[in-house]
Amino acid sequence: MDEGREAAAIRSMDRIHWYLFRQVAGAAAFVAAVLAMTIWLVTSLRFIDYIVNRGLPFSSFIGLIALTMPSLLIVMIPVAAFIGALFTYQKLISESEIVVMRAAGRGPLSIAAPAMTLGAACCALSYAMTLYLMPAGQREFKDWQQEIRDNYAQVALQEGTFSRLSPGVTVFVAGRIGDGGLTGLMIHIERDAADPETILAERGVIARGDHGPRIILENGSRQQMERQTGRLSILYFDRYVFEPVEDGGAGGQRWREPNERFLPELVPENYPNASEGQRRELAAELHGRISQPLLAFVAPLIAVAALLAGEYSRRGSWGRPVI
Repeated sequence: MDEGREAAAIRSMDRIHWYLFRQVAGAAAFVAAVLAMTIWLVTSLRFIDYIVNRGLPFSSFIGLIALTMPSLLIVMIPVAAFIGALFTYQKLISESEIVVMRAAGRGPLSIAAPAMTLGAACCALSYAMTLYLMPAGQREFKDWQQEIRDNYAQVALQEGTFSRLSPGVTVFVAGRIGDGGLTGLMIHIERDAADPETILAERGVIARGDHGPRIILENGSRQQMERQTGRLSILYFDRYVFEPVEDGGAGGQRWREPNERFLPELVPENYPNASEGQRRELAAELHGRISQPLLAFVAPLIAVAALLAGEYSRRGSWGRPVI
């Protein structure tokens, strides 16, 4: 008889546990969906230029957005879990359900167990994002973005407008002739470490190079101003090849940013030739990948601890949730 009662009590506790878990998980999922849609709309504005000015298909536009979502979800998951737990447990307190559970013999730890289950699930999902999905998505996104920039450089140059092909490189085209020919080109280069340059040419054409697009210029001049002395030097040419995108590294391989690298690739000691700044960025990303997902486990527990601690009041208590 006692064993039957004990089994019934365990089943009742399990039902209450999953009842609370469904409540808090549903609220967290709703908050995550709202945040994801909001951030998706804001992020998509960055890629409108690829559709309007560069003729990017809408399917590729959706693909670019999808590749950036894992890095955004890493930030949204702890926030959604925190808000979901805070809202759900505050609702249960205001409707006196927590009082009934305590009267039935459930302690604070047992009541907080569903939030711990949610935190553990969110932590595991965050580790999956940080260790694989986010670097894989960012790597594919940057490679795809570079390919789009190379393939649609021809479309990016509009007649009679100043177009920025890469950081520090502005191109003006007076007109177009034939199949891809350009006339009346002016290219202004002003990068951080280099002296400013201005290239003028009568004609030009865009071709595909080893490190990205290149502009083959004919009949023009290259003017360079030395920052230190203010001296202007002019070079006249019949044919000149200009690459808007600087070489990304030895052998044409660009330096991958820390968020594009998997965990073993973030160890600074594996890159003895890297600069001190690059090694620090790798170390910071390595520590962040390991520690950031833990926030998804701690965030809902902070919300539950703020609500279940202290004395119960029939009027409710909004002081602890707000603090």
